[in-house]
Amino acid sequence: MIDKFLKPFNKNHSIKEAVIYVFLSSPIVKPERFIDLIDDQFKQSFQKAETLNQFRINFRGDREKVEATKPQLKENIGFRFTAFSEGKTKYVLQGVNEENRSYISFHNLMYESWTDFYDHYRKFVKGLFERQKEIFINAISLNYVDSFFWLDESKEIDVKKIFNENYDDIPASFFNSTNSEFTLITEQDHEQNKKLERINIKVDSNGNGEINISHVLTNKLQEPTDFCEILDKREFLDVLNDAHRANKEKLKNLLEKDVLNLINLK
Repeated sequence: MIDKFLKPFNKNHSIKEAVIYVFLSSPIVKPERFIDLIDDQFKQSFQKAETLNQFRINFRGDREKVEATKPQLKENIGFRFTAFSEGKTKYVLQGVNEENRSYISFHNLMYESWTDFYDHYRKFVKGLFERQKEIFINAISLNYVDSFFWLDESKEIDVKKIFNENYDDIPASFFNSTNSEFTLITEQDHEQNKKLERINIKVDSNGNGEINISHVLTNKLQEPTDFCEILDKREFLDVLNDAHRANKEKLKNLLEKDVLNLINLK
């Protein structure tokens, strides 16, 4: 039986983390404005609020000589709210201004169900509108990270017992290694929107015997859209429901039947 060799992250499923991203059309203005929501809308939901800082190092030179610039601290690039359960992180809600993109993301690290995940997302995101109602977005993304642990310390990870050898998207060389990392990125047009899919599989026999599958589905919108308005429309939920179903289908193709039974995915 596969459960003698393999343990999913959770006894009912393998989801280590689930994340919903919305990518913004413009940077978040004065992220520190959101912090005092911890004393208002988020008082019963989150226990920690903080502004985000970032150290940045630039590299310059050519192939023969590369020099790193002095680290520069860029302050107040975003905000983060964290909720804990029994001392462990349960939820993270954050808004971040990176150099080439800005986004708002909600992370669930104690996943129970899709309905529970999405309901909490809507509840928390609506709290942000108390500080800024006009937030325009240009893409919606759903990311699942599924994790397993190899229990047989006397043997290296046997990927053939976990992954489907007949799945065309995985190269044959992947199955001949006990330490592998595989990434596939595809983009396609879908009903006037572009869809980007990224799958990353990492098998680590040298470390703690962990197998991670990260699956990201991003829907690029045709034009900047008011986040406050679209959140209450069926269109927004449909995008995420489609991504949720696509993630299940991806796992059904990737994993062996015994593994699918182990995580109650049939």
